[in-house]
Amino acid sequence: MIYYPKMYGTCSGANKAIQMAYKLKDEFKDKNVYIYKEILHNQYIIDELSKNGIETIEDYNLLTKDDILIITADHGCDPSTPSTDHSREYVPMLIYGNRVTSGVDLKTRDTFADISATILEYFNVDKEDTAGKSFLKEIIK
Repeated sequence: MIYYPKMYGTCSGANKAIQMAYKLKDEFKDKNVYIYKEILHNQYIIDELSKNGIETIEDYNLLTKDDILIITADHGCDPSTPSTDHSREYVPMLIYGNRVTSGVDLKTRDTFADISATILEYFNVDKEDTAGKSFLKEIIK
């Protein structure tokens, strides 16, 4: 017989994203905070986020004019290597919203932390906790 745990852990990056979502929702109760689809692959955590007003979103039509949606992979595993470690250092990023300028080439960023710096700047949250550089001014209309 195989037993599956009701709740299982997440990596430190997912934990940080979850905590950031809670912090944003707590500080900006009037703003929408979404996680795109079930990106965490953990239904227990998705349900807990939902209970706290942080919803998964699958329909772009639900976004308001002030919402910005950033979709990215947090890492990649190269199928040609035997390792299960995160072996791909470059990941795609899509940014969508009525206030987002289309066709902006953000080039290759120095760090994934640039996304968190951009989100923090958008919400006017202190960016001291991130080593990233915001690209908000480059994408916002």
